[in-house]
Parts: sequence; structure tokens; C-alpha cells
Amino acid sequence: MNGLHRCVLSGVAFLALSGPALAQTISTGNMWDHGTTMSLFGGAASADSQTGALVGLGVGWETSPVIGIEGTTSWLDRQRGADAFAASLVLVGTWANLTRVKPFIEGGVGLYRASFDSARSVVPDFYRRRMTAPGLGASAANTFTDPTLVLGGGANVFLARHVAIRPDVNVALVLRGGHSLTVTSARVHLVYHFEDHPMPPW
Repeated sequence: MNGLHRCVLSGVAFLALSGPALAQTISTGNMWDHGTTMSLFGGAASADSQTGALVGLGVGWETSPVIGIEGTTSWLDRQRGADAFAASLVLVGTWANLTRVKPFIEGGVGLYRASFDSARSVVPDFYRRRMTAPGLGASAANTFTDPTLVLGGGANVFLARHVAIRPDVNVALVLRGGHSLTVTSARVHLVYHFEDHPMPPW
């Protein structure tokens, strides 16, 4: 009987000591750590008083609950024979909360490729001074690729553990030869998070 009594006491002591550690392990295991994202987005972009639609996609890597990296590419309809492609790589910073709404800011670098039909397009001064010499024909196309500095901000609104809607505003400063062109974009992303995010109540 004494042996059985000691065995029961040992089992109770073991459960008492291991309970908090087990709970901590379970809690830690359920906490989101890092993950991969993919997004589709659409919106509008404005440059030099011209506004057009844009569509694009992005791939991201959330290295921690507060820091991530995202690469995006998008097509912009500059209208009247003009269009543009933009690509960027940004560092994203957010807050380590567990609410369904997570504001963020981002900054990085990219490239902006603009094409103009000289017969139809309204060409900003940023590009006009670099247009090819006259005599190429009324329909000659001119294409320019320039580096950009990118800043932006918005919020992730989680609809489910894997899905979020992300409205944001993005400003790309296109640079060349001491001159600049500002391209402002308003976008809405549909984001899929491949890892399972915790979903506390509102």
C-alpha cells in the first residue's frame, strides 16, 4: 500500500509541475511566428495630374510578427496611349498585437517603366525633356525605365486565419538626372497568408 501511495503522490506531483510547462508549450505552439503571403490588388494611380487604373500581385515573407519583406509588380493604365509597369521591394513594419486590424508602414526601392505613344499621349515634363529627337514618326513609342523610392502605409484587416483585406496608399518617387516624378497609388489587396494566424475576438 505504501508503494501505491508513493506512486500516486509522485504522479500528482509530476502533473502539478508539468502542467504549467505543458500549457506554455501549447500556447507557444499556437502563437504565430513567421509566414509567407501572396496578394492580388487593384486600385488607381495618379502621376502629373493623370489618373488611371492599376492591377498587380505581390509575394511577401513575414520574418516576425512585426517585420516583413514584400515584392510587388503592377501595371498602370496611364490612358491615351500611355502605360507603365512598376516593381518594388519594401520592408514592412507593423505592431505586435493580436487584433484583427494591424496597421503598417513600408519603405523600399523599385523600378518604374513608362511607355508613351508620342502621337496620342500627354507626356509629363519629367519624360518630355528626354524624348527622342523629332523625325521618328508620329506613332513612335518612347519607353523609360527609372529607379524609385517607395513609401506607404495601410492596414491588414483579417477576415479569417489565412485571409486578409489590405487597403493602402503608396507613393513612388521616380528619379532621373536630378528630376523626379511622384506616382501616388491607392490600392486594395486580397492577401492569403499561408500560415495560420491567431484570431482573437474583435
